[in-house]
Amino acid sequence: MSEPPIFNPYICWCASNYIYNRIHNHDFYIKKDFQNELAKQKANIPLDKMSMMPYEILELLQNLIDLGKNPPHGLQEKLKAKMDRIFSTIYAYGTSTSIHILANMQSENYQNVATPERMNKYRMMAFYILLTVQIRADITGEVVSPEEWFKMKITDFQNNREIIKSSQ
Repeated sequence: MSEPPIFNPYICWCASNYIYNRIHNHDFYIKKDFQNELAKQKANIPLDKMSMMPYEILELLQNLIDLGKNPPHGLQEKLKAKMDRIFSTIYAYGTSTSIHILANMQSENYQNVATPERMNKYRMMAFYILLTVQIRADITGEVVSPEEWFKMKITDFQNNREIIKSSQ
């Protein structure tokens, strides 16, 4: 007859602790990985939503400039809808700096409606360009001088450089 195995409570405690820790640490790491992945995806949503905003703002600005020259029928309503969509996206996913620029731009727009003779077209352009530059910096980390846009688009930039600079 063989002797029964010796029961050692310490060995049992160590074994159960080892098993418990393996299970719970594994769960901890799975949970941590899940939280990290979730945080990454949360950060990517605003980036995805904002990635085309600089281009869309520039396109909107060009449409607004063209609207002042030769307004085709129905374009104003389309631009208003596009503007609302762009502004809502910026408010929903933009940084606080982008939202601040947008809010100041719209505040000045509303003042210009009341007193259109005081409107400075270069200042309004500067707001759109500054917003574009800020969003681009938020997305890519690259900062571009707003003056570059004026050099590209304003044919008499050199003649109006000081007026444009004072508008910004």
